[in-house]
Amino acid sequence: MESVIESLVSALSATALSGFLARVHWIIPLLQSVHLVCVSVVMASVLFMELHILGIFATQESVATMRQRFLPWIWSAMATFAVSPDSS
Repeated sequence: MESVIESLVSALSATALSGFLARVHWIIPLLQSVHLVCVSVVMASVLFMELHILGIFATQESVATMRQRFLPWIWSAMATFAVSPDSS
């Protein structure tokens, strides 16, 4: 008896996107690079915000200013991260 996951994998492997990913050999490293950059952007932004809260980084600026500076980066990276599959 075929499980739900196996049937889903079979259905996805028969799609045009799957065929494209199999034919274009440079696309997987590109997607992984985009994925890694997005993770790095999120981690760096969160680190800078935490260092600010701890009083180590940009102590002359308010939390609201730091939030305005880094939240667009975090949300943009998270959106890109969500649509760029990690195929490892």
